[in-house]
Amino acid sequence: MRAFNKRSVFLAAFLIFAGFNVFALAQEVSKETEQAMNAGLDAAKREDWDLAVKQFSEAQKIAPTSPQILFNLALAYDKAGDKELVALALYEAYMIAAPEAVNSQTIKARIEELDTQIKTNIRSLILSAQKAAAAIPDDVFTYSSAGVSQEVKLPYLKNVYQSIADAQSDLGDFPGARATLAKVRDLQDAIQSLPGSHDATDYNYLALKQSLAGDISAALKSVALIQDEKNGEWWRGMSYKSIVNAQIEQGDIAGAQKTEKLITHQYFKDLAKQCFVKEKLKAGDIPAAISLASGIQSDTVRAYAYLDIAHLELEKKDASGALKSLNEAYQATNFLKDYDGGHRPTLYYSIAEAQSKAGDTDAALKTLAQAEKKDADTPGEYSSKNWDYWIRAEITQKSGDLKKAKDLLAQAKEWLQKFPYSKSHDFYAYGSIARMQSATGDAEGARKTIAEATKIVSEGNKSDGGASAYLDLGRGWGDMKSAKVIFLANFASSFRVGFGSSSPLLSNWPGWQKFMQSQKENKNIDDEVENLANAAKYLSEALKRIRTASIP
Repeated sequence: MRAFNKRSVFLAAFLIFAGFNVFALAQEVSKETEQAMNAGLDAAKREDWDLAVKQFSEAQKIAPTSPQILFNLALAYDKAGDKELVALALYEAYMIAAPEAVNSQTIKARIEELDTQIKTNIRSLILSAQKAAAAIPDDVFTYSSAGVSQEVKLPYLKNVYQSIADAQSDLGDFPGARATLAKVRDLQDAIQSLPGSHDATDYNYLALKQSLAGDISAALKSVALIQDEKNGEWWRGMSYKSIVNAQIEQGDIAGAQKTEKLITHQYFKDLAKQCFVKEKLKAGDIPAAISLASGIQSDTVRAYAYLDIAHLELEKKDASGALKSLNEAYQATNFLKDYDGGHRPTLYYSIAEAQSKAGDTDAALKTLAQAEKKDADTPGEYSSKNWDYWIRAEITQKSGDLKKAKDLLAQAKEWLQKFPYSKSHDFYAYGSIARMQSATGDAEGARKTIAEATKIVSEGNKSDGGASAYLDLGRGWGDMKSAKVIFLANFASSFRVGFGSSSPLLSNWPGWQKFMQSQKENKNIDDEVENLANAAKYLSEALKRIRTASIP
């Protein structure tokens, strides 16, 4: 390992854009990292920005949280042009990695410029999608199947307008979103006359979007239109619970309490109460949260509520209070009905982890025994056995037996590798294993575990661009700062519209423009409208995730 040599630092000074000064960091790096860094700096000196991006990207893969590499990569993307989303995400990652950098004020100003530029692009897409949707001829969306003509224009247009409303909400244009959702509502009302219509799911979705856009009155009216005789109470309960959550997020606690009273389905009434528990915890009012949790009838929901309370108590160093809450969670888990049995192992493992952190090893081992017993009937593909290994490793490490702890961690890693489902979903376990590897002195093993998890996320088809996976990784790892940096550095350049490697990259703005122009020239009106709306939706969603992740 070595520090960046003088040539690296000198050439880094060449990377100046709109007054930016590179943040020079004396950092231990591998020979491969230094070679990639220097190659990128040489390319930048020649203003070959595409090659600079390639070389800095290679360096960033090896040293994912290096502020110097993050900044140079961000700047190379910025200078290459038409990569605003990627540049913005990388600048945000740099500011998290080096908040006190000498060029921080200049970078923050550039971030706001890029944010404005991206929002301008999104508004342009929204306007184009609205115009294209309004111009669709009446007969475009009819097709014949088995000699029967089917009208599909209305459902198609409804989806287009839903995507537009999503984009408007993400941009904070709630009046525009409400106006667009009114069109969705009109279309949905017309769709009800079509065969095969599913009004419950459609009005549930509409109510959710309206509540998120701040139009609670319209959301409540949409719920009232759910007429499913068999499952209407269930669907209305789900919808009202979503509205309660939106009202709490918007600070309307009195309104949320009023909506909660409309819920007749007990499970969703309890989920709504859990929203109020979270609101009290967010405000730091643990006694009020405990009082609310005690009134939850569903054992599953009550267990998760007490677990949330225990986590806050642990954060506040109240081990005694946490153990009491964990006991409540434990007792609720014991009472779970068979149809909720799938929650048992997860809850037991989570409780055991918290008990260990609170210092009650005996209780943690007792809970692990319960978890192991309940997990025994779970198919290996979906089992959480790796949790048993790494939690026991944590307990063993605290007792001073590092060798046994390392053996348990090796078993946890082996379990993750053995089962593809666990490997591609349990990123909290990856982070926790890395944390324990570091605690047992295996820094290189921890680095490899994090690198392995990061690679799985970046190569996977995550509907949220890997946001939840990276943040789960950070929670287990105990290093949310680094997790956010890695998420931001990988997210924008790999986030695709839809699923699969053939889907267009959002970061490729010129490619999008060219693709949509070809649809227009080929008179693929339906494809053109859908792609315009989806581009606005996904681009706004990506921007929102980037800016949200950058919040401390």
